[in-house]
Amino acid sequence: GPQDPEALPREKREITARAIRPAMGVVKVRAIFSDLDGTLCHFDRDTRKHGVVTEEDPKTPGTATARNTHTGETRPCRLLPTSTMGNGVVSEESVRLVGELRKAGVKFVVVSGARSSTIMKRLPLLPHVDAAVSETGSRIMYAPEGEQG
Repeated sequence: GPQDPEALPREKREITARAIRPAMGVVKVRAIFSDLDGTLCHFDRDTRKHGVVTEEDPKTPGTATARNTHTGETRPCRLLPTSTMGNGVVSEESVRLVGELRKAGVKFVVVSGARSSTIMKRLPLLPHVDAAVSETGSRIMYAPEGEQG
């Protein structure tokens, strides 16, 4: 299958993005809607199948490390509150990249089938977003004015 873009070195991700834009005829991306569970947020029970394990950091509550057991590569992550799927993590690299998108004027929205109460517990640990959609689209929560991109 396709290679995980986050696994690519930063320079290669930027080169790939520049090469794709003209081919797709994209003038300017104005908004990105991202699924949450399994896309921006990953769960140990799913990533283990691919040789990636999540290890909580007992010295720093709320943090974890994702470690590729094949390559030894590690990635610092934020540990999300337990849900029906177990503990989830979002990588600091993902948080950084979403921040860059928002600085460039791109609106970023997370979408989830999860309950609003679950999303509200997770929002402080996720990248800053312009809106969050929960309960399979029945609830839309917007960021306070000062936090919008």
